[in-house]
Amino acid sequence: MTQPNRDLYQAGAALCDYVAKKYAEAIDHLTREATIIDGFAAKGEQVQVSGGGAVWYVVADEHGEAEAVAVTSVEKAVGVRIDLDDMHADLRYQRATVLLELRKLTELVDKASRMRVPRNKVEPKDKEGRCCSGQAGKEGAVVWGDALCMENGDPRRGGLCPGHYMKWYRHRKAIGVDTSRDFEPA
Repeated sequence: MTQPNRDLYQAGAALCDYVAKKYAEAIDHLTREATIIDGFAAKGEQVQVSGGGAVWYVVADEHGEAEAVAVTSVEKAVGVRIDLDDMHADLRYQRATVLLELRKLTELVDKASRMRVPRNKVEPKDKEGRCCSGQAGKEGAVVWGDALCMENGDPRRGGLCPGHYMKWYRHRKAIGVDTSRDFEPA
């Protein structure tokens, strides 16, 4: 058996040991920060979201000139909340994407491991040389034969496949036909 793919093994270990734990911690952190911004802080944590003075930002206007813009703490809290929500959505999207791609890879690996070389039997257009045509006219073919058998017939065995030759041989023995000369050259 071959060794596991080292890259996939390392990625799986990183996914199990590091990413899964850090993902849960990141979601908890974002939820906690969003709760604080919304004003429902846990005991001991406080954030001022109302009143107070303005915060000044320097931004470029439509002509590219710098302009100072006043932003209140409420507006700043809303901006931070939007950033937190965007980060939360990005994490969920990336997690869903990784899981989907992992599922696709698993299905592809399973499909590849089930693939086999096609075993195409070449079927001639006519039934010449087939067991079903070798059965015609033989004693008791209705009892031991199969009109749909498409195995190659052996001319040394009366044009029958090995299985049907044995059934024909046993049928002839049962009705008292001498089979001792079946393989004598003509």
